[in-house]
Amino acid sequence: LEGVPLLAFVGNHGAEAGFGPVDRGPRPAVEAWSERLAAALGGAPGIEIEDKGLSIAIHYRRAPDQEEAERRVRAAAEALEGVRVFGGHAVVNVAPSGAPGKGAAVAQLLARIGPRKVLYVGDDVTDEDAFASGSVAVPVRVGRAEGSAARFYLAGQREVDELLQVLVAARKKVDGGNGRIDGLVRAAGA
Repeated sequence: LEGVPLLAFVGNHGAEAGFGPVDRGPRPAVEAWSERLAAALGGAPGIEIEDKGLSIAIHYRRAPDQEEAERRVRAAAEALEGVRVFGGHAVVNVAPSGAPGKGAAVAQLLARIGPRKVLYVGDDVTDEDAFASGSVAVPVRVGRAEGSAARFYLAGQREVDELLQVLVAARKKVDGGNGRIDGLVRAAGA
């Protein structure tokens, strides 16, 4: 993305913004949750606990029985106090119940930098919050999904790179506005 200024980055499902100090208040609670989850899930085959500081991701992609692993992980996560538990691709996420989602993070970013047109690209159920946000002008999902709030989609992850290249070229006025993006990004209702 050479030549495109980076305004900010956002992590931890919206709780960690790269444009200022991060609220460190939830970190001790998240650390304690991580310890409790390790005790409850320790030794379970294929389950990995990732402490992200402001949230926890419990991966079960490598579990021999993914359905049983997800059930077990959800039960352990939901037993914690003050948490919001939500899924993803072979992962259960645990965040403080009051932590902002991705849509709130986009709104907060726009409040800091001023109004902009926002293109948001995501591939997970945790991105639905941003897709549905009034702050996102062009919500694009990677992979078509029934019931998604994204109005547009890309066929796969590789097309994200192509979309970014097209946008950079358009910014540099290299493509002459030939409408190539129309053939790449598809309307979800189509």
